[in-house]
Amino acid sequence: MEIKKYPLLTEIASIRHHTVIGHYQSTPRRYKQHEYKDFYTQDEIRKLVRFAAQRGIEIIPEIDMPGHMQAAVAAYPSWGCGYNTTEVRPLWGISQDILNVEEETIRSMKDILSEVMDLFPGRFIHIGGDEVPRYQWENSLRIQERMAELGAGDEAE
Repeated sequence: MEIKKYPLLTEIASIRHHTVIGHYQSTPRRYKQHEYKDFYTQDEIRKLVRFAAQRGIEIIPEIDMPGHMQAAVAAYPSWGCGYNTTEVRPLWGISQDILNVEEETIRSMKDILSEVMDLFPGRFIHIGGDEVPRYQWENSLRIQERMAELGAGDEAE
């Protein structure tokens, strides 16, 4: 989805240079060498929301965080924990790359959610919170320090 304040989300994060064929856990892995690039513009989202509303359907967006953010971290590495790559991975499933807990990243996520909420008039937005491998948080001294500053007892909080 287009986020105007963060254009690299569409310029980088929306592009997968190749993708796995079949189940991502199958071995040996085979890949289709084809560039996939797609995202909804904000105008397309507005049209889709109107179309659904005319039919009595409310669309509830999901912006999953702090996990499922590998492509976003590839576009904006400062949002990650320092372990990330700069390429969008070609696999489905859960990535180890998660958001850090720095003030800049939290502010960026609030900005993103603000743009999303402006597009979807409903009362709800889904922010995920599940499927978050905690390895990067557990093994980062800076993240452990920041969690203590925030009063978080452990990574689950």
